[in-house]
Amino acid sequence: MDWRTFHDFTNHRPDRAGGHIDDPGRPRPLDPSRMPQPFKDYLGQTASVDLVDHRRSWVDDSVSSSEDQLDLETLSRLLLLGAGTKRFRRMPDRYFRTYASAGALHPNEVYLAAAPLDGCEAGLYHFHPRDKKLVALGKGDPRPLLVAATGDESLLDQPAIFVISGIPWRTSWKYGPRGYRHLWWDAGMIIANLLALADSLSLPSRILVNFVDDEVNRLIGADGRSEMALSLVAMGQGAVPSASDYSAVELTAEPISSNPFEYPEITTIHQETSLKSIDEIRREPATAGNGTPLDHVEKVIWKRGSTRRFDRAGTIEREILERILAYADAPMPCDWKQPINEMFVIANAVDGLEAGAYRWAAEELEQIGTDQRSRDAALFLSLNQALGRDASAVVFPMADLRTTVDAVGARGYRAAQLEGAIMSGRLYLASYAAGYGATGLTFFDEGVSKYFETRREPMLEVALGTPSYGLRMA
Repeated sequence: MDWRTFHDFTNHRPDRAGGHIDDPGRPRPLDPSRMPQPFKDYLGQTASVDLVDHRRSWVDDSVSSSEDQLDLETLSRLLLLGAGTKRFRRMPDRYFRTYASAGALHPNEVYLAAAPLDGCEAGLYHFHPRDKKLVALGKGDPRPLLVAATGDESLLDQPAIFVISGIPWRTSWKYGPRGYRHLWWDAGMIIANLLALADSLSLPSRILVNFVDDEVNRLIGADGRSEMALSLVAMGQGAVPSASDYSAVELTAEPISSNPFEYPEITTIHQETSLKSIDEIRREPATAGNGTPLDHVEKVIWKRGSTRRFDRAGTIEREILERILAYADAPMPCDWKQPINEMFVIANAVDGLEAGAYRWAAEELEQIGTDQRSRDAALFLSLNQALGRDASAVVFPMADLRTTVDAVGARGYRAAQLEGAIMSGRLYLASYAAGYGATGLTFFDEGVSKYFETRREPMLEVALGTPSYGLRMA
């Protein structure tokens, strides 16, 4: 199964859920006996580093980390706000996170490959969001192993490299094979947070998706099937050279589920888009950089949620929508050629725009066509979810997958998914910063392309508007 077959197979259609096969040998969605654990834990005694939890002060702007340098507090700020937990709700037990996740299933894990830092020794760590700690997986500097996996010596200048992985069963438990896409969607939401926080702290950052899969998987203890490395995010500059060689600590992770299921379509597509050696890497220069900081980003992340009801009477001004789109579309410091995605918009209630279809191009909204029944179209395309109908605007990052893969190889399929998800995470942040709400939705894939009269295909969907219950701090 190549990327094209997989993508078509997992497309939602009015007559079939994406990736669904009527096969009694496959688990039924949301089977409680197979429910995956939401956190990765390790068996036995483990050494760890407690993170500095100053979230209340960071959100209130009364305390700030030292800018332009990485220490334990800065790491804590990046991890606890970028990929941490916010609050706990009982019955059922659920930890809400600082980023959006399809079905609130949170299938991603975050690891840290660190040079010697103030408050944190060189080593490989696993971030545990519930326990707010870094679990030590190895001693010494692991970054040379990532250099070997990427062929990128400049990684040694960056003191912190986050490795974001995906655990397919956490999301395929509900969504089946289409859940593979959600690994990238949710990873992009985390990365959007990390980039925004890095920008606020003047920390250069960059994203890499081109690496030898087996080498990065081996480093973090993933098998490439039940867990798989997705992306690297390198932070900071001017790392202190480390003379200590890396040595792994032998740890075993607790089972994620009593009876997980491996969808062969997911395993196959990930292997088909894997790189076996650095000779296969076709990358663009990935120079670390900074974007435009988002005002009060810590407060924005903390109040961000996924809007559950929009006020249908609410509107959004065209100028504000354009600012939101511009932030989402800003260049990314990454190792793939940008942009892969363009944003397309259904305007339902945008002051200064006729209802209908638009394309965001050259920092302007280009009208594709008017549609006085745009709400009906948004409802249908959003799998008949009322959130699409009631939102003021619905945005789709869309990629020309065929052209991308022809240009850079099958790895481009991963980059397209991840880039669209980072754009979507930025849409969330910019919307909440402007006082609006946002939510991610799933969609009828071919229907979206047909509505906008484009060969591009939707990577994600984000609805924007006024929450019917108002915005508040979590």
